Amino acid sequence: MKVLWIPQLPVGSNGWEGSRHYHLLRHLGRTHQVHVISWRHVKRLTELMKLGTCVRNGQAPLFQHSIYLAPGLYRIFSKSYPKRYHVAFNQHLFRHSVTAIADAVDPDVCVYSSSHHATGFPPVLPTPTVFDYLDYSPPWVEDFYMSHATAVAAVSLPLAAVGRRFHKPAYWIPNGVDLEKYRSVNRQEAKQKLGLAGHSVVSLIGLTCSPRLYFLDAIAEVQKERPDVMFLTAGSGPSLDPIVKRARELGLRNFRDVGWVPNTDVHWYFAATDVGLYPGDDVAYYRLASPLKIIEYAAAGAQVVTSPVDLFATGWPPVRTACADAPSFKRAILESLDEPRPAPDLTSYDWSALATRFGEIFDSIVP
Repeated sequence: MKVLWIPQLPVGSNGWEGSRHYHLLRHLGRTHQVHVISWRHVKRLTELMKLGTCVRNGQAPLFQHSIYLAPGLYRIFSKSYPKRYHVAFNQHLFRHSVTAIADAVDPDVCVYSSSHHATGFPPVLPTPTVFDYLDYSPPWVEDFYMSHATAVAAVSLPLAAVGRRFHKPAYWIPNGVDLEKYRSVNRQEAKQKLGLAGHSVVSLIGLTCSPRLYFLDAIAEVQKERPDVMFLTAGSGPSLDPIVKRARELGLRNFRDVGWVPNTDVHWYFAATDVGLYPGDDVAYYRLASPLKIIEYAAAGAQVVTSPVDLFATGWPPVRTACADAPSFKRAILESLDEPRPAPDLTSYDWSALATRFGEIFDSIVP
């Protein structure tokens, strides 16, 4: 089957090789011919002539088509979700190129994720389409993707319920994990390799977090009672500098920031973790998510302290849900260190199993 796939982030970007789409495509490419549509925002004046053009890379069964788009200049003036007019020019370029690719490929099925913030809306093609719903989107964005989808694959049960509200067949395909990779290492080995031996490691891998940074105040209080606690951060992005600055203000002991870690090595940091954090806010964006990091922490045998996330509210013994504030996170971290719980059976969360389930959606909607 020929699949045309627009992921949520471009191929090769930071985090791509650890993303849901990378893993699903890696497995689906074994049984399907997959055409991944990516994009590049031009950065130099000499590239302006390339706007709207497309470069094709890769070979069967996994092809990549990369479209040149204009830079997202609206981000200079606004940190909020882009308005329609912010991405109107790129939407025109993107739709034209995607339509041309689809005409050449003649796919049997399309998969769209919400890349609207970077590309504008994709074209509406006369092909069965799956909307892979990953993060809570503004209603007007949700309405476009849902209205034109044949079926919905959702990362969480509440997002799957949105698909049913639009009278679409909806399937729950959560984020997953490469179980074999985590079976190959143990905690003491990982701590020795990373120079963390002798410490209880509390980590934030991938810097998704509340801008209030309340978890750092929690760590500071935890270290007063547990001087052996090392706080480790791994990742890059706009949250990094505020985290480092606040950690210094609080005088955190045993604080280590390792920056961006390639996907080939990041499992060592999960394996070295005693308690992993997902410190969001108690809002829909975080509650309806399916954070990869929580599943990877669990696969590595770590305990997890998270702000409310519906998916992990029950059935995940090592995952403790806390209120999104410092006192609650402190209590949960100390409980996790003193009373660790066993990991759940994650067999159904292996990426190979999830890719098989995704392929079954294709079979159900393609004539």
